[in-house]
Amino acid sequence: MRIPCTLLLVLALLAGCSSVDTKTEIISNVRVLHHFFVRTASNDSNHVDTLIVQELQRLGYDASSGPRTMMPNEAEAVIDYEGQWTWDFRTYLIQLNVTIRDARTEAKLAGGQVFHPGVTTKTPEELVHAVLAPIFAPKKK
Repeated sequence: MRIPCTLLLVLALLAGCSSVDTKTEIISNVRVLHHFFVRTASNDSNHVDTLIVQELQRLGYDASSGPRTMMPNEAEAVIDYEGQWTWDFRTYLIQLNVTIRDARTEAKLAGGQVFHPGVTTKTPEELVHAVLAPIFAPKKK
C-alpha cells in the first residue's frame, strides 16, 4: 500500500503542531498550603478563574475567586493568571500564565506557563490542569 505524499505531509504538520509546552517554577512548597484565592483578571470574560478554582478543588484544596477586595481572611496564597486567546475560525486559549504569591507578603511562591499552539486545540480545562498539575503534584519518591 502506498501513502500519498500530501497525506504524509499533513500528518507530519499535525503531529508537529500538537505539542504542549509547559514551564514550571517552584520557589516554595505550595502543597503545604490549604486556602487559595484566585484573583479574577479584569479582562477575563471566559471565566478562567472559575476553572482554576475547580482544578484546585479537584486537587483537594480550598479555593475561591473574585476581586482582591473579596479575598477571605484565611487565604494563604493568591493566584494571578493571564490567558492569551486567539481566533482561528473559533476562539481558543493558546497560552496561560499563572503566578502564586503569598497572600500577606506578595512574595512569589510558584508559577507556571502552558503554551499550546497548533492545529489541534486543548480545552481551557486541559490547559489549566497542565499548568497546575506540575506545581501541585506530590513529590516522587
